Amino acid sequence: MAKAFWQAREKLRWANHHVAQLHGYWDQYLQTDFCEIVLEDNLLPPYDGPPEFDTRTEKSIRIRSRPIPPPILLMIGDAIHNFRSALDYAINEILHWKSGRVGFPVHESREQLAASFRIEQEIVDGKTKKAGSNASIAKAVEGLSDFILDEVKPYKGGNQLLWAIARLDNTDKHRMLTVTAAVHAIHDVRISDGQSSNITIRRAIIEAGRVTGLIGIDGPGLKVESHGRVEADIAFAEAGAIEGEPVLPTLVNMLHRAAETIDAIEAFVFKKGWRPAA
Repeated sequence: MAKAFWQAREKLRWANHHVAQLHGYWDQYLQTDFCEIVLEDNLLPPYDGPPEFDTRTEKSIRIRSRPIPPPILLMIGDAIHNFRSALDYAINEILHWKSGRVGFPVHESREQLAASFRIEQEIVDGKTKKAGSNASIAKAVEGLSDFILDEVKPYKGGNQLLWAIARLDNTDKHRMLTVTAAVHAIHDVRISDGQSSNITIRRAIIEAGRVTGLIGIDGPGLKVESHGRVEADIAFAEAGAIEGEPVLPTLVNMLHRAAETIDAIEAFVFKKGWRPAA
């Protein structure tokens, strides 16, 4: 007998390869000059008040980040696509590979998920409701649709990680995912005006490719002598899906959730007497 769900698990192993590769690439990226400190002139409006009450500053210390390079975005998308594909493989194996159009069911709500398992055409409130898009899953193994609905919960507000995998994978089909560089600290920045000054910026959150103002400063001949050392993470910035969550830990959690889901479904269908195709 063939080993069940080996293809799904190979997809997860390949996804783990992408995550490890991304980790190494991100570490290399942090060693570059992706983030720099710049001094920029402030545009000051006319001021007619007493000079002693003028608290405006002529310059601002700003942090500028270069855009995150495409390979990082591609690795993130590839990892998420493999999570999604592994789940799809598991469902198609349960169907004995007879349907290439049915994937792992994920919906926006519990109600939509339940409706997708409708086996027969029904009349609801005078309207004809066709069989659901996942009717074949409901027919494949007795109770499987209820197990997915009540235990796996792949819908928004249920198993949020499974829902996010599907949402992000769909987005990545049409464009690269949006992420940001979250700078937590910059150490040992030195600004000189002839007399050395050491400034430590404790925390700054910036978007890739954007400029963020940090500190106002006055004085002639100011110059950035050292851009310091940067501590940064990469975070998701997908509105309506996942925002502000660190990419690497989230990908690891998604990997574990997909693996746990496949294990749980395998245990259920075997208990019900399902066996893989010869």
